[in-house]
Amino acid sequence: MVVNLFNDDATKVDWEILTDGRNIDCVVTDPPFGVEYQSRRGKTAEHDRINSAIANDASLDDAVPCFLDAINNMAHLFAEECEMYVFTRWDILPEWVEAVSRLSVIGFKYKALLVWDKGNLGMGDIDASWGASHEIILYLKKGRRDLNGQRSSVLHFDRPSFGSRIHPTEKPASLLEVLIKASTDKGDLVVDPFSGSASTLIAARSTGRDGVGTELDSKFFELANIRLGQESLFG
Repeated sequence: MVVNLFNDDATKVDWEILTDGRNIDCVVTDPPFGVEYQSRRGKTAEHDRINSAIANDASLDDAVPCFLDAINNMAHLFAEECEMYVFTRWDILPEWVEAVSRLSVIGFKYKALLVWDKGNLGMGDIDASWGASHEIILYLKKGRRDLNGQRSSVLHFDRPSFGSRIHPTEKPASLLEVLIKASTDKGDLVVDPFSGSASTLIAARSTGRDGVGTELDSKFFELANIRLGQESLFG
């Protein structure tokens, strides 16, 4: 299958050129949340690659318009039946539910909230609160396509190990494979406008789908391209 990653701005790029004019069948994306996330574990001599700030993540006022602009920029290419998965966090959930609800004007309905059980604790107030061991996935639907089999709304997949990650918020490709297989058929086109570590593209290729993604940060783009090449040779 064909996957292509571009070092470009999802809000401005010509998606018709990037997709060769094809309809987009599914979007799986982990946009900037708007929380100024920065890995505190990444600052080591060997692993400072994942300590960088994420573009457009400074605040919700940056992140939400960036996400909406990216989706609206490709709106004319969405298939009549198209599904979308958007990652976010529990503490900014109301703002992101409101954001994705605005996509009703281009035919998407917010249908369900999925929970990704990451299998380990994230950073946070570990002394005075419960550990953050999950993330939220907002599921949107355009049209009336049936899912490829019924699925639980709680998904258990371990977060990629620190030493293997090339991006601070990297998602496991195995998790994304489940989403992609539920919402597309082989040969369909999956798009990720905030590709980060290219996990969505790797998951698309491994499930027999085509994938197109953009990544604004040139450093993450270069690391993701290397990963795509390695997965192609050894995956």
